[in-house]
Amino acid sequence: MNYIKITDHDKLAAAAESSGKVLVKRITQSWQEDLWLRKKWNFTEDSKELYMKEICFMIGDDQIELLHPVMEEEPKCKVTFGQGNLQTLSLVLKFKLNNMKVTGTMRSYSSSKPCKSFPYELFLKDVEFEIVAGLIIRGDSFCIENYSNNYLNFNLSLSYKTKDESKEIFPLDKIQDSDLRKSIEIYILDKLTKDIVLAVEDRVGEECVDTSVSSMLDNEYSYRNKLRLHKKKMTSAFQKLVVEIVGMLNHQLEDKKLNEISLPNLYGKLLEKDNQRGTFTASQGYLKNLASLQQLGDITVHQDGEDIIIFVFLYFSYLDIVYKNLSINRKDLENTKSFETPENSNSSYMKIKIRKVNDERINLTLLDYKVDDLGYIEVIWDAPENDTFKKYIEPELAMWLNYALEYQVTPIIEERIKNCLAEVLKNEKLSQLVLHPQDTDDGNDSDPLNEVDEEDEEEIDDGQEVQSKEEKDDDEI
Repeated sequence: MNYIKITDHDKLAAAAESSGKVLVKRITQSWQEDLWLRKKWNFTEDSKELYMKEICFMIGDDQIELLHPVMEEEPKCKVTFGQGNLQTLSLVLKFKLNNMKVTGTMRSYSSSKPCKSFPYELFLKDVEFEIVAGLIIRGDSFCIENYSNNYLNFNLSLSYKTKDESKEIFPLDKIQDSDLRKSIEIYILDKLTKDIVLAVEDRVGEECVDTSVSSMLDNEYSYRNKLRLHKKKMTSAFQKLVVEIVGMLNHQLEDKKLNEISLPNLYGKLLEKDNQRGTFTASQGYLKNLASLQQLGDITVHQDGEDIIIFVFLYFSYLDIVYKNLSINRKDLENTKSFETPENSNSSYMKIKIRKVNDERINLTLLDYKVDDLGYIEVIWDAPENDTFKKYIEPELAMWLNYALEYQVTPIIEERIKNCLAEVLKNEKLSQLVLHPQDTDDGNDSDPLNEVDEEDEEEIDDGQEVQSKEEKDDDEI
């Protein structure tokens, strides 16, 4: 696995190693804990309130809506750890948020209970998260090619008081299933902090773009191009491994029992129209075609001591969501009996650790598989009247389906794919693909570590021209 380190150019290797530390130092020293967050929040000087997206989930048969959430103080985020490695063109940064209090109105209702509203308080404490960024070189700047983020720690508490304020209720304590409770807590945490994480990613990206690559590499123009080629060769060495893993994973998921997931039954209230509010129920729903995973973009490689960590970004190329039975009791929609979703976007990633045991054996371990975004059901407002199969989805129905996907279905997908991946990574063939990436089964002896595309050759030539011109100028002087 000597293709991770730069072995053919000692000066470039030394410059890349030291520059990774310098880049992290630039980010941490210029970090502002709160000022830049104003770009991401609706912050008003008069009210000092931070408004966020509404949050909805289910506890048993009860629909819970956290309406008009307001964060009572401006969130602050500090960097607690940073590691940069320009040999793999990757950054690892860890952050911690200040403790925060959120207030608003909680609304609860079900098909058998009337709607009730209470003021609520939600406390977020000890929130820590990690961002891993894969870098590419464009021009003379570092750009972020992809991010992966993960919550390392958090503590969440939600409560409300009865109308006479005689008793404080903690609704999440009613959830007996510990996995479901954790899923709802992570869902709430993600809703409350997603804009903060995005702002952090933007700030890291801005600092990278403002950094001159050549100045970080001893002002050697040619080093920049050689570093680009090193990353291309390094990721190419892992590419056949990734293709094989994704292919094996899809093959396992083709089993009908694994390829399809049952969806929860839904109930909700519709917006008022012509003095009719109405309700809906949806049942016999399923999500299928999990065996359609494809790689999305390039991989990110990070070295952690003797271990190599690769992040592979994925998406489902065609994920279908269907509800066979749809009952709506509002007059203008009562003829809609079922629906399928329009094509939706989605993204996920897997995190794999590669450890060399000896010259003939590699251990592959799945560290994580996470669905970052399962995609949102789009509301089609103007469905043609003559459309034989209506794709029009009432906004409230789309809303509840999206919420169900986030906190109920996403964990099922993650667990199912983790189990399949753990089996896939036991295959001995994969170990050989890491040890000998240049070997191919098709008789082609081309070595991905020696492949250079036309764009890279052109940049190398440009670098050599610049160096030749500088040498010529020095001679004239």
